[in-house]
Amino acid sequence: DWIEKTRKYFRPITPIPNVTNGVSSELFAAALRRTISQLQRDADAADVEIPPQYNFYFEAQRSLMKFSPCSPDGLAVQLGEVKSISEVLFAARVNALDGVQRLRISADDTAGPQSDYVDDPATTNDLAILVPYVVTFRSFGPDLAKVLAGFASSSHGFIIKGINVQPAASVAGGYAQPGGYAQPGGYAQP
Repeated sequence: DWIEKTRKYFRPITPIPNVTNGVSSELFAAALRRTISQLQRDADAADVEIPPQYNFYFEAQRSLMKFSPCSPDGLAVQLGEVKSISEVLFAARVNALDGVQRLRISADDTAGPQSDYVDDPATTNDLAILVPYVVTFRSFGPDLAKVLAGFASSSHGFIIKGINVQPAASVAGGYAQPGGYAQPGGYAQP
């Protein structure tokens, strides 16, 4: 009974693209390009700063037309998850989204920047598969509260296992992270 009552809070995230007979390389390549473009437009509309030519940590896949065997299905799931996470951040209107790191699931991932991935493995229990993501963003305190509220109220059952808050260093003309440098236009890289 409890599981049935709480099911509405733990709906699976829809893969992109969402097809029933397996995702082909061609379908995933087109969906990836469309989704990244849409996320870039959504970030701009929400006034959320993202790195130049940001591919939402699908750098290794962005220029491919053919993918490692069996990987488009898993990548479609991850693309849906990254989109859902990004939408929570855009709705909270954080100052900047620096990254959403994901698991390596494809042989193609070895060609991408290693900073795109987390090393923690997914875990499975009787009810779910728990997949780790590391989300890095810049915001003020009230925006952080909106992000947490957005994840808590999501119908997808996001679980936040830890928060690492670092005060931003003051830099003329932009934001900076400790150990980072500011570029013109206000974006900082670690």
